[in-house]
Amino acid sequence: MFTIFKGFVGSGVLYTPKNFINGGYVFSAITMIAALVLTLYCAKLLLDTRAKIGGSFSEIGEKTWGKTGKTLVDVALVGS
Repeated sequence: MFTIFKGFVGSGVLYTPKNFINGGYVFSAITMIAALVLTLYCAKLLLDTRAKIGGSFSEIGEKTWGKTGKTLVDVALVGS
């Protein structure tokens, strides 16, 4: 778990300053804030769905979209 966290956060910390210079300070800041808001909104939707339906992410996918949903959620989890 720590290695995955280090891989995502470490690369972000290393490349963010150069990306701010390349993209411009205003555009980069707005884009980063927009990504933050979108991520928080999606996480809230996922947690609300889990509170209503219950179960694991695969079970939520299966209850909402059937067997195809379960397969898509499993593939997305393995891919991430």
